[in-house]
Amino acid sequence: MGQVEPQNYTPAPNYAPTQPIQPVWTHQQARRTKRTLNVVLLVAITCIVVALLAIFLVLPNLYRAAGPAGIMVGFLLSLFPLAAVLLTVYFIDRWEPEPRWMLGFALLWGAAGSIGTTLLIQPVWIKLFMPDDLSKAEASQWLASFEAPPVEEFSKGLGILLIALFARKYFDGPVDGVVYAATIAAGFAFTENIQYFGRTFVDPDGGALSLSIIFIIRGIFSPFGHALYTACTGVAVGYAARKGNSGMIIGFFFIGLIPAMIFHYIWNSAPSLFEPTDIASFLGSVFLQSVVYEGPLIVLWGVGIYFLRKSEAKLTHRRLAEYAQSGWFTPEEVNMIATPAGRRNAMAWAKTYRRTQPMKEFIRKSTSLAYTRQRILVGASQRQNQQDEQGLLDEITALRPLVLG
Repeated sequence: MGQVEPQNYTPAPNYAPTQPIQPVWTHQQARRTKRTLNVVLLVAITCIVVALLAIFLVLPNLYRAAGPAGIMVGFLLSLFPLAAVLLTVYFIDRWEPEPRWMLGFALLWGAAGSIGTTLLIQPVWIKLFMPDDLSKAEASQWLASFEAPPVEEFSKGLGILLIALFARKYFDGPVDGVVYAATIAAGFAFTENIQYFGRTFVDPDGGALSLSIIFIIRGIFSPFGHALYTACTGVAVGYAARKGNSGMIIGFFFIGLIPAMIFHYIWNSAPSLFEPTDIASFLGSVFLQSVVYEGPLIVLWGVGIYFLRKSEAKLTHRRLAEYAQSGWFTPEEVNMIATPAGRRNAMAWAKTYRRTQPMKEFIRKSTSLAYTRQRILVGASQRQNQQDEQGLLDEITALRPLVLG
């Protein structure tokens, strides 16, 4: 090329093998099955259900609680914690990004579907389990501790389960589970916050001070609460999606709900650490509660994400190394794609020679190829995944000369 290559980067040959070793890739042309149509149909039906729940349950409930002025104020204030969670999701999802339309579906399910499902289940749950002889304060605490955790976590988790069962192609492991769970939880908290902020805004006994306090509590001190709880379900479902069939996914869904409900219960029923005497001490109490009860969970969440990301990198390396044995990649390319340092060096080199977009696509397609290979190995939708595998290999082969210039 007449240009200096980056250190630790060796370009791949300008060709692709015509007869790769089996069973890395079957040269048979896989036929499109009915499964793709079923996925599209079921996701479309689910979106319709979400829309109906929003129209008949969520929106009227918001209107009664806050009115048009409250909804507008609540909407604007709720954008801040929503943005904080979605930016975190973007950071977590950088290794193998999920399709935007799937993340949009997750956000829609959280904002409308899970809220609507909660409103449907809530009265039944209260009728079956709530004691009759509770005072108003006791009833409020019972709802926070024994109704909200199981009902809300099931409703949010149901969106994760739908994606894992009917869009398995886009659900490759625990990190994907965290991404979808946090996105659904962000949507749920968004709608819930609109109600809290809007109701406080229109409350005659409230005012700017009350609205500021509730915003600090929900928007600054604990914006990640729902995401932290629901991530437990996402990790469990993601593990099952990588290892097993639909039966295993459903079983692990209910297993993952248990820690999600427990963490939710701990936060909702946590006692005040000291009795506030004024606004400053009240905010100090809330901050201390966030540090003591939610802080360790955030640390645990961060550590877990770190090790899950390392696991994703190892899986990418392992699967692409199988293709390298057949000549589709060089060993140096595998290290480049499957390590954070390799990706950084490759992108810096590509930026120098104005090949950023082809390199980015080369890395993204190669990573998708590794996960497609993993789905083939566990026996998920063999024909469709083999067809996806062939398409990705063709695209990677076409990208290589663009990367090399």
